[in-house]
Amino acid sequence: MEGWSGVAAGQLYFLIKELKTPADTQSEDQLKISLLNLMFGEGKVHVKKHSNGKDYYCASITDWTKMLGKAPKLNDV
Repeated sequence: MEGWSGVAAGQLYFLIKELKTPADTQSEDQLKISLLNLMFGEGKVHVKKHSNGKDYYCASITDWTKMLGKAPKLNDV
């Protein structure tokens, strides 16, 4: 089975907060999955709970590599 990698929900929140404009009417939390669906494709992102109790928005390593143009550096939290 292929591995997964993700970004912490909190990190994603602050990234979106920095990019969001007054014209964006959805909250940062509502925009998380919309943004990632645009990046990876509909249905390719899953929210997974880490053993540390935090939510991570995850996609397959293959999908991250396609999106980034190279394999991501992985850090286990």
